[in-house]
Amino acid sequence: MKALLIYVTGKVQGVAFRHSAREKALSLSLTGWVRNRKDGSVEIFVQGDQDQVCMMEKWAQQGPPAAEVENITVYLKDVQKDINGFIVRPTC
Repeated sequence: MKALLIYVTGKVQGVAFRHSAREKALSLSLTGWVRNRKDGSVEIFVQGDQDQVCMMEKWAQQGPPAAEVENITVYLKDVQKDINGFIVRPTC
């Protein structure tokens, strides 16, 4: 198992980024969450099989079709066994 925290900047709010990230994560059988940040970025916590997590990281580099990703910053995190499913969290 592998867990990542991914910050995505650019035109990433108002383009269905969170919804698309949730769909992608669920299609890869990953758990975690996604949320908008007040600074205009999107934050994604994702965990699961290493190969699937890497696929999600690659997806975040482009995001959904309407997004214009400028940069992603990725942090390796500890796996959180108490997370089930993949949810959209409120903006922080």
